[in-house]
Amino acid sequence: MDTFLSLTVSGLATAAIYAVAASGLVLTYTTTGTFNFAHGAIGMISAFLYWQLRFDWGWPTPVALVAVLLVAGPLFGMGLERVVMRRLEGTSEITRLVVTIALLLGLLGLSVFIWDPGVGRPMRNFFAGNVVEVGGIRIPWHQFVALAVAAAVAVGLRILLYRTRSGVAMRASVDNRTLAALNGARPERSAMLAWAIGCSLAALSGILIAPTLTLSAIPLTLLIINAYGAAVFGRLKSLPMTFVGALVLGLLNDYAIGYLTELPDDLEPYFRGFVAAIPAILLFVVLLVMPASRLGGVTRSREISVKPGWGGSLGLAAAVVIGTAMITPLLRTSDLVSIGRVWGLAIIGVSMVPLIGLCGQLSLCQLTFAAWGAIAYAHLQWDNPLALGWAALVAGAVGALVALPALRLKGIYVALATAAFAVLCDRWLFQFPPFSIGSHEFDLFQNGTLEVVRPRLPGVDFSGPKAYFLFASIVFALALLAVVAVRRSTFGERLIAIKEGPAAVATCGIDVNAAKVAVFALSAAIAGVGGAVLSGAEPANNSTFDFVAGLPVLMVMVIGGVASVGSAIATGIFLGSPLMSRIFPGFERWQNILVGFSGVGLGKNPNGFTADLRRPSTLVKRDPVVLVGMLVALLALWGMRTAELFTNGPYVVASLAVLLAAPIVAGRRAATAAPVTEAEETREAVDAARLAGAVDGRLSAPPELLGLTAPFQDTDVAVLDEVIDLVEIHDGGRGDRVRI
Repeated sequence: MDTFLSLTVSGLATAAIYAVAASGLVLTYTTTGTFNFAHGAIGMISAFLYWQLRFDWGWPTPVALVAVLLVAGPLFGMGLERVVMRRLEGTSEITRLVVTIALLLGLLGLSVFIWDPGVGRPMRNFFAGNVVEVGGIRIPWHQFVALAVAAAVAVGLRILLYRTRSGVAMRASVDNRTLAALNGARPERSAMLAWAIGCSLAALSGILIAPTLTLSAIPLTLLIINAYGAAVFGRLKSLPMTFVGALVLGLLNDYAIGYLTELPDDLEPYFRGFVAAIPAILLFVVLLVMPASRLGGVTRSREISVKPGWGGSLGLAAAVVIGTAMITPLLRTSDLVSIGRVWGLAIIGVSMVPLIGLCGQLSLCQLTFAAWGAIAYAHLQWDNPLALGWAALVAGAVGALVALPALRLKGIYVALATAAFAVLCDRWLFQFPPFSIGSHEFDLFQNGTLEVVRPRLPGVDFSGPKAYFLFASIVFALALLAVVAVRRSTFGERLIAIKEGPAAVATCGIDVNAAKVAVFALSAAIAGVGGAVLSGAEPANNSTFDFVAGLPVLMVMVIGGVASVGSAIATGIFLGSPLMSRIFPGFERWQNILVGFSGVGLGKNPNGFTADLRRPSTLVKRDPVVLVGMLVALLALWGMRTAELFTNGPYVVASLAVLLAAPIVAGRRAATAAPVTEAEETREAVDAARLAGAVDGRLSAPPELLGLTAPFQDTDVAVLDEVIDLVEIHDGGRGDRVRI
């Protein structure tokens, strides 16, 4: 009985901390409409800042708390709203979510850069050593502080939201921003206040929970993320139910810690990671029992998804394989080991295009799908390249299973469900010891590291590092072409329609749920192939496919343009090769900071940087002289490098210079060429407007109002022709243009 009471008290204290964190998250969402995935990272960075002020610099506790909770936290929240969130008007919910994920990654990188993770930083509890004894149970004062703070936060938020003008204005701004402004509210000020309070509550929860573990960036961030389950318990809008969810979560967590350690020795290994996975399991269960989301109406955003042509796609795939074949002989074995991850990560990146880029389903477990593919591939121990099909089949089946509960969800709830699945696998399933089902024994990660057999064909052995690197590039090229085929198909058009207006799609008789399951399975299958290729390139273990390790892959894809297959190449090269580290020594410490804070700027260009590369590449393709000259120059440089006239460093720099110079030369030649036709001039104007962000693929007025609220422009004709795939022909010799 004493044990039960002791665990109950500690569980209530844990619940109090979760309640503080979750209430800040709910406040931000209910008053601004943006779910802040970086809430845990803000709490983590605040805990580090408090440690720096209180324990490293020796500031008094009250002064350090005021500096963090009443100065740094609110200022950070206000700056975040003013600089980042305000620019996200007109973007999709997925883009807003990704921006907060980018902030999470950037803050993680910043914390590692400032505070060396190899140095221990213990934090003392508040009133350390002071306890009160109640009924024979010794309760630390720190737990009383947590309970008192949670109660104060609950009362304070209730009064703020329902008894003050500012709180009412906050809630009104979410319901109808324009109407609230017409009634005298200032939505920008309300949003800034909400972010300031939310960041302060995140900081408070981080400071309260940090003494329970060694101050470390990733564990502390994930511990506060556990509060997401409590927030979803209240459906992200009810503070009382959020506190109930935190209570359930805190008690379950501490009861599990107290009682599961007493299991028999033959069962204990299977539940060793269960305690750490309890918040993810609770989150997943809550999402399963939530009422099904209604199909959304048509959404208008600044995001576009250009249909790639077969000519350019085949050329890109060929360039990948031929370029790899040219570069491979120039690399040493040690270089190939360090660069071998490129194509595995690129395949995982391209798996995000149909699911996230086209269908708008934000999956945070693509690396988990890749892990299941790698496990299946490693356990098959078959040296035939067709073994990759087995990896695709297993990962695709897992993806379809994850899609089933996600069918009832949309937006942030899909992202949370996939994140919960990833954490569940990381903390529990992938930690399983060997087990048997019937006469078959399974050891998921083979005692730590997957042992993969590299493929062979009659007369062709891909087991060597150079041959395997070329093989991986061929697999990536095939995956790229498969995704292009999906984008150009009727199924791809349905996915885009589901992203933009699922209710309208369902009205047309299309089965939205079947399409979602299919795209989840397809995306997971491609990711499974990527995981198999990645595990063949380097020794892979469960940390290779960790949830946090998947965030940079997602972010680089989104920064590049998650609807573009070309972004996958940039993802593989940026994350899988040592190129940046060779150019900028010590780049590893800056990588997550650069990726994270670059992703924060998506509000300015939600289509990614590949959209900005489309016009330069088109200029080169349209000018045969420049195109041939560029290819000849690249071949000449390769020949000189093969002849060892210079090393790899100058070769890379010179090749990049040629690639950058070609669009410039083509642009100047186009500017001095003969006048273009009216149709070409209109198309050029549309492309230029897109790149400048002035039109960005949209019409001068909504389609149903063209000619009514605004004059019908030539650019509107060009945009409509492009969307409907109309072309022009000339009628006989009269030159009359006819659209068909």
